[in-house]
Amino acid sequence: MTAARKALLETERRVLYGLVRYPGSTDKQLSAQVRLKVPTVTSIRLKLARGGYFKTVRVPAFNRLGCELLSASLLTFSAHPPLEQKVRLVSSVLRRPEFVFGISEANQDLFLQIGADLTTVRRNTEDLEGALKSIGYLEAPISMIQFPFSLSSVPIYFDYANLLQHTFWPDQPLDVRTDPLPFEPGPPAALSDKDQEVLGGLVRYPACHDLELSTRIPASRMTIGRTKKRLARERLFALRTIPNLEYLGFEVLLVTHGWFNHTLSEGLKSYVPELVRTIGPPIFAAYGKNELLFINAFEDFARYKAAYAHFTEAYTINEIFARPPDRAIFSLRDLVTPKNHEYGDLTEALSVPTPVRTDARGKPRSSAQA
Repeated sequence: MTAARKALLETERRVLYGLVRYPGSTDKQLSAQVRLKVPTVTSIRLKLARGGYFKTVRVPAFNRLGCELLSASLLTFSAHPPLEQKVRLVSSVLRRPEFVFGISEANQDLFLQIGADLTTVRRNTEDLEGALKSIGYLEAPISMIQFPFSLSSVPIYFDYANLLQHTFWPDQPLDVRTDPLPFEPGPPAALSDKDQEVLGGLVRYPACHDLELSTRIPASRMTIGRTKKRLARERLFALRTIPNLEYLGFEVLLVTHGWFNHTLSEGLKSYVPELVRTIGPPIFAAYGKNELLFINAFEDFARYKAAYAHFTEAYTINEIFARPPDRAIFSLRDLVTPKNHEYGDLTEALSVPTPVRTDARGKPRSSAQA
């Protein structure tokens, strides 16, 4: 156990877990969930926030807002270019709104994009590849791991609740979430210009209360509150609390990409989520028809090796993969995060249909009538 984790008292663990498991809860609601008094919850939450132990993000339901796919790219380098040089070189490409998350080490990178279409995502990837080729260290062309929302499932999107529960209280059965998933299926959304403006503000400034947000976007506090409740009711965004894993004593981040065996039966394919959990509670998991990608965190390299050996044994016995999965092992101590859950630019750039206005008989109104 690291010194960082020893510094967290049991009450602090309970509050941090509650913030991750029940994002958006008031201190009063949280106190009931973690069985602590409201003033204690408030005091600990403020202490953890000031200490940089967590950040809160809003993730829009991009699959219902005109986006077609989530795409991941794993990059490896044949030599170790200076990390600062590499990040600086690709910064202009990474500023594009489709890039929402990225981690980088001297010898490898992982980037996630969310895009309205494959053409845009592919162009971004090719431009990223071109920038990196200019320093001569890119080991192979950048591969795109594509998860079209209509054909894929993203059941775990940077959800750290089970990881913290398993780490803090390993003997307890893991809880099951019931709050909205970021990309759960649903009908296409229609937003007015004001709706999109408020959603953009909520996403860009997730820690702001309604009054403060009204000073940052051209909308009143009442409009923001009313719109936020409606968007939440329609499950058009999901809240996520992202803990600082390094502060909690974690050292290793593992990214695994596997291709399913083409002879895999549907019965065995349904076993895959359980198989993934044999390595430990993932913080990210995406499943396509032929491939999967998941991310795990470990307290140290020894725990990673033991967990991965168990996972390898399980998938080998059941012949799950066409070949051994690709994996990238990142050191939380050494990596940098050039894009850290930045969804505001993409939200504001979306082209979302506006609601159809109807008259008293339910018929669409003309622009002249509107």
